[in-house]
Amino acid sequence: MESLLRFFAQGGPFMFVIGAVLFGAIAVIIERAYFYQVVCRVDGNALIDSTLQSIDRGQGRQVLGQLQEARSPLHALLGAAIAGHLDGLALSRIEGDVEEAAVREVARLHRRVDYLSMLANVATLAGLLGTIFGLKESFLSLSAADASAKATLLATGISQAMNTTAMGLLVAIPCMIAHARLVDRRNQLLTDLDAGVLRFLGRLRTRTGRGPAIVEGGRRTRPREDESARPPFPAGPVASTETTR
Repeated sequence: MESLLRFFAQGGPFMFVIGAVLFGAIAVIIERAYFYQVVCRVDGNALIDSTLQSIDRGQGRQVLGQLQEARSPLHALLGAAIAGHLDGLALSRIEGDVEEAAVREVARLHRRVDYLSMLANVATLAGLLGTIFGLKESFLSLSAADASAKATLLATGISQAMNTTAMGLLVAIPCMIAHARLVDRRNQLLTDLDAGVLRFLGRLRTRTGRGPAIVEGGRRTRPREDESARPPFPAGPVASTETTR
């Protein structure tokens, strides 16, 4: 610990800038990792199956309340679809509601991840700037110092420059690795989300096409417009949202 504090102290004022970048990066990594690994950790197939079974048993309102209380993007999109389904909307209207909800949920998945690449660049540039200032102070001190003190001043300036460079790289490299891992996880979640919503809407279309659309409290109703001539959903709501970004 003592050597670490000495390393930090010898780096000069830019070490505080790099330290602030480090704490910011740690906060982003922890928040995004928690969101991706805990909040978004959902078995999509099991959720879709249980949701459809609940609707068939006439428990649509109960399952809608459970979906609205959950925090994952898949819960939100299924909730938007079921809300329109229980209101007797046509499938085209339901798909529109799901696409509108997908805009918000995709934004949640993208939020703050790209800050890590920016923070990595800031740490690297702050280290480089600290190196330049350290060398500048070293050479300026040499011009006004006694011969006996020149070696000490030169070593101090070079030490400051090298410590700042090393600190910047030590912060930037983990930020870049974390950014790559989080982006990969985000893309996987987007793919799973799109596939899950398409699967749910497809099964909802099958139910709508073969008979009464809703089972709610023992009462069956039909959609408000005929969907039999409508082609299958051309693209996933998440994929279409990604294209427009």
